[in-house]
Amino acid sequence: MKNYLVEQGIDESIIYPETQSATTLQNMKFSKKIADAHKENAAILFSTTNYHVFRSGMFSAKAGMKAGGIGAKTKWYFWPNAQMREFIGLLASEWKINVAFIVLTVLLSTLFANIAAIITMIVK
Repeated sequence: MKNYLVEQGIDESIIYPETQSATTLQNMKFSKKIADAHKENAAILFSTTNYHVFRSGMFSAKAGMKAGGIGAKTKWYFWPNAQMREFIGLLASEWKINVAFIVLTVLLSTLFANIAAIITMIVK
């Protein structure tokens, strides 16, 4: 990503790559430390593949960063795989919210189905 930014005309002296992380969330946490060492509460621009910008932005917020993202191009034939990966990643990273939503949806649909049955019985 550093090479991509340099190719896009970004001055190399203002790019501080993070090289220790194994996950995107770790990357954001470690990057915040690097940024804070240069300027506390700095505005940060991160670079990733274009399909990963949204989820990376979520992780940057979790890490307490004020950050924006820019995406590098992805080959067209990789998009289906990339989108599936991001979808699964979003489901997994927000699993508590997703489980709560599913439970609420099932409860509400059951409630409405029973209301409809009761009303049907009353009308007959």
